[in-house]
Formats: sequence, C-alpha cells, structure tokens
Amino acid sequence: MQKSLTNPPTSAGDLPRNVGGVHAATLNVLHMVGIGPFITLPLLLATMNGAPALAGWVLGALLASCDGLIWAELGSALPKAGGPYAYLQTAFGASRTGRCVVFLFVWQILLTAPLSLAAGAVGLAAYTRSLFSLPARSLPVLAMGMLALCLLLLYRNLARTRGLSFLMGGCLVAVIALLFSATSTHLALYRVAPLLHWAQWPHGAAALEGLSKATRFAMYDYAGYWTVNYFASEVRRPERVIPRATLWSIGAVALLYWGLTTVVVMALPMSSILRSHAIITRVLTAAAGSGWADAATVLILIVGIASLFAGMLGYSRVPFAAAQDGNFFALFARVHRRQFPAAAVTLTAVLAMGACLFPLSRIIEYLVVLQILMKFLPQIAAQFALRRSGLRLPFRTPLFPATTLLALSGWLLILLGASRASLLTALVLVVCGILLFFLWEAAERRRPIPAPGE
Repeated sequence: MQKSLTNPPTSAGDLPRNVGGVHAATLNVLHMVGIGPFITLPLLLATMNGAPALAGWVLGALLASCDGLIWAELGSALPKAGGPYAYLQTAFGASRTGRCVVFLFVWQILLTAPLSLAAGAVGLAAYTRSLFSLPARSLPVLAMGMLALCLLLLYRNLARTRGLSFLMGGCLVAVIALLFSATSTHLALYRVAPLLHWAQWPHGAAALEGLSKATRFAMYDYAGYWTVNYFASEVRRPERVIPRATLWSIGAVALLYWGLTTVVVMALPMSSILRSHAIITRVLTAAAGSGWADAATVLILIVGIASLFAGMLGYSRVPFAAAQDGNFFALFARVHRRQFPAAAVTLTAVLAMGACLFPLSRIIEYLVVLQILMKFLPQIAAQFALRRSGLRLPFRTPLFPATTLLALSGWLLILLGASRASLLTALVLVVCGILLFFLWEAAERRRPIPAPGE
C-alpha cells in the first residue's frame, strides 16, 4: 500500500507540492554554480585581457535580474510543471502558430539540455582527471558516469531529495570558505588596480564585442535561476516561493562570483590565470599546497554533481508537462510509483551522456545563442501577450515594460557578439524544428490544443 503524502497531489496526474522556499532557492543555486565559474573564469577574463571581468559579472547580474523578474512573474501566475512550456501554451493558445511555438520550446529543450548537462559533466571530468592524473581518453567515460549517478539520485520524488540538496549546498559553502581561507594571506591588491584603469580597456567596437563575449560567459554561469519554474507544480505557495527563490539565488550567486573573481585575480598573475584549465586547483596549489588543492577539487566535484542533479531535475519536467497536455509522446506523462516522471528523467540523462562524446569548443556560445532564439525571446513575447490577456498576476515585474526591454537589450547584446557559424546553426535548428512540427502534426493528426480552463 502506498504511503500517504504530506502534500498529496490534487489529481492522479499531479505531483505533490513538497518544495519550500529554502529548498527551491538551494536547487536554483546548485544549478547556477555547478562547474561553470571554475572552468569559464579564465575564458571570461581573456575576452579583454582581464579588464572586462567585473563588468561581465555586473552586466550578467543585471541581465539575470531583469530576466529573472520575468520568470518570477510568469512562474507565480502559472505554477505548472515545465515552466516556459506552460507560459507559451497559455499565451499563444490553440492556433497552429501557438502550437508551433510550444513545440519549438520543447524541441529547444531536447537540443540544449543535453549540451548544458554534458558541458558541466565534461568540465567535472577534467577536474577529476587532474586529481587522479588520468589519461585524456577517460574524459567521456568519467562524464557519462557522473550523469548516470545523477540519474540514480533522481529516481525518487523531490521530498526525498531535500536533505540531499541541502548537503550538497553545504559542500558549495565549504569549497568557497576553503578558497577564501587558504588564500587570505596570499592576495596581492596591486594585481587588481591595472584591471580597473580605464586606459587598459578597449574602446569602440572592440569594447562592445568584448563586453558581449564577457556577458555571454557570465550568463552561462548565471544560468539556472529559472530552475524552480520547471518544477513549479511541486512548489508550496508558488506565488511567494518562486519570486523569492529566483531573486535570492541571483543575488547570492552574483556576490559569490564577484568575490571568486577578486580572489583569483589577487592570487595569481593574469598570464597564469589565462593559461589555466583547473583554475581553483591552480590557485590553491600556489597559495597553500597540493593538499588544500586536492581537498577543494573533491568539494568542487561534489558541487558540480549537485548542479547536474538540479539541472537534470528541471529539464526533465518539460517533456513531462508537454506529454501531460497531449503535446508530446504519452510515454513521458507516466509518473513512477515513487512519484517522479521516470521516462522524462531517463531521456534527458541518456541524451546528455551521448552529448559527452562531442568536443567542448564553442559549446557555450552555441548553447546560449540557441537558448536566446528559442527560449528567452519567445518568453518575453509571452509576457506581453499574457499581460494583454488579463491574466491574474500574484507577482508583477517592477517598472514593466522598462525592465523587460532591458532584458531584451541584454540578449540582443550577446547575439551581437556571436559568430556567424553559431547564429547560422541556431537558425537552421529553428527551421528544422518548424519542419519537424508540421511533419509530426500531420502524422499525429492532432486537434487544436484547448485553452487552459476550457
């Protein structure tokens, strides 16, 4: 006989609301931090020889905050599994265009989720390789093994992962504390001054391009502030929890990244930073020896796996929500007896394992560009459409529409600095998604999606 739940689902297809405010914010932070800043910090600093580092973090935090307010508004109004899937479906309705927009979002998740998770897994594998002096050919196997571990951890409902997420969050605090304490007597303030001198900064078009690239890397590292929206149907009091978890996580991670950048820049010469692949290991080795460096590397691995765990959790809810509404294969709507969408979780993990076989060169650029075109820009359009529809909004974006237009400007700035190859690839994938929609619709002979509440 099944055990009773503290917050039982309202219907057979629903998931129980077991996620509170601190739990939601913790999952957001775990997904945001992960391995990102530990592998991208040298890349961000290299965009303008170190000068735009803090500017990149500041612009990224501003963009994440403005865009996060959009997520908070829509998530509190429509607290459903799948996040933007529900927003787009509600905003654009049952027309063919509306169904196509929704389909493209699910298509985008199938493309970007494996890339995002694989990037983190391969980065973790690189740290593992440095810790155990393993050969380069072991990287894909290590990355796949980490994803398999996350899959096993997710084979349970969210109530049983609460303690696990808090434990992993404690490891994140520990690695940061270890870094700051070990380097506290080895920081050189004189290394920061040249970076803040205006004469060192590029000007004109070069400055705009550099800021675009720096912001792109920063947004890759900030990515994840929307994680709570993907499992909003499992959040208690979503009208309050979702906005708070979103804004709390952005503020906490912004402070963390600024502090991390300052410590690294003060601990090592810029030339050494730009050549490093495992930057935290290098900083601690120089400041406190290999013992401290190895301890920090172990904690980074734990934090990184926690990020993969949170990301896989969020991404898997999108095909689950689409299938529940009859807009995706019915297989993905099935809820395991332990009350989690097993098929959606497994598909996300398996595709991510396959993506680990691809090289990481420019993966961040392709990932971010694809997300902008197929997720962030459509969601901005959805916010305007939902506001015009008169939808009840428990939380409203301050200074709308200025805040939303500022977010739009930030995304366009990143696209401005993207390569032609990444833009062309993203556009081709958009076209492929549209063609796939029409082929799938014709094959399934689908009816128009009924508007919510009908």
